[in-house]
Amino acid sequence: MFDELLLLVIDAQERLFDKIYLRENLQKRLHFVIDVATDLGIEIAFTEQYPEKLGETCSTLRELSPKSPRFAKKTFSAFACPEFLDWFEGKSFRHIMIVGLETPICIYQTVLDLMNRDIECTLLTDAIGSRCPKDADMVLKNLRGANCHCLPSETVFYSVLQSSDHPLFKSFNEKVKNLY
Repeated sequence: MFDELLLLVIDAQERLFDKIYLRENLQKRLHFVIDVATDLGIEIAFTEQYPEKLGETCSTLRELSPKSPRFAKKTFSAFACPEFLDWFEGKSFRHIMIVGLETPICIYQTVLDLMNRDIECTLLTDAIGSRCPKDADMVLKNLRGANCHCLPSETVFYSVLQSSDHPLFKSFNEKVKNLY
C-alpha cells in the first residue's frame, strides 16, 4: 500500500544507546514507530554501525520486523555503504522516514545524502537520539532550514492514515494511548 515509503532505522544498537539522552523514551518511541510501520505495510530497513565492534540492532526492535534487511556499515551516511546503496537503488522509494542514532552524525549525513538525491525525507523527531541534546538541536535547526521535514511520529502516521475511517485507525490510536 505504501510501497514508495521506507522507514530507515539508523544504528539502533544496544551499545550505542548507553550514552543517549533519555534513551528509555527513545527506545519506547522506536518500538512504536517500527510496530506501526509494520502494521501499515511500510518497508523497513536497518543500518548497523560497525556491528562487529558495536553489536547488532537491539533484538527487541529486530523482532518487530524480522524480515527487514540489515546493512552493516563503517560509514556515517547509509548512502556511503555500498550494500545499502545497491539495495536502495533497486527500489522506487519516493519518501524516507528516518529514526535512530545519532542525530549529529549518522542521521545528519544520511539526510544530507538523501536531499542531494532529491528524495524527500522526514525525520521522526521523537524517535531520533543523541548523546548531547544541544548538538542535536543545532542539527535539526540546520536541516529544517534546508527544507527537511522534522515532525513527531504521531503527526506523520496520522497523516498517512488520513482519516479515522482508515481500517487501522483504532489499533493505531490504541498504540498512541499506550505511549503515555
